[in-house]
Amino acid sequence: FVFLTNNDTQLIPVYNFTLDYTPPTLLSFARFNLRNGSITLQFSEPVNTSSFDPTGLTLQTVYLDPLRMVTLTNTSTISSNISDTVTIYLSPQDLGRIKTTPYVCKRRYDCYVVINSTVIRELSGNP
Repeated sequence: FVFLTNNDTQLIPVYNFTLDYTPPTLLSFARFNLRNGSITLQFSEPVNTSSFDPTGLTLQTVYLDPLRMVTLTNTSTISSNISDTVTIYLSPQDLGRIKTTPYVCKRRYDCYVVINSTVIRELSGNP
């Protein structure tokens, strides 16, 4: 099928169309800056930063069976650009809790991030 618009532009419908049902996955905990309170995460595809829910993100001491952990509150924010790499800006409250919780992110090898499916959605809405 070919359709013509009022200005003789051709419109051709897609022949095959596949919906995206794959949610974004976290590829990298790229950076944590304890001085300015920023966290950089890289996802498998561009994400919708307006869907960011910081309460689904936890920093902890080790990967399995952590000694201590800090889950963010809803006061932390995220960069507003659409990208597969996002920067989270910790609120003063969250940064203070991280700084005062023993062992959490005091060194590179005791700083792990855990996210749940509510943290962020991709551009098509998949969690």
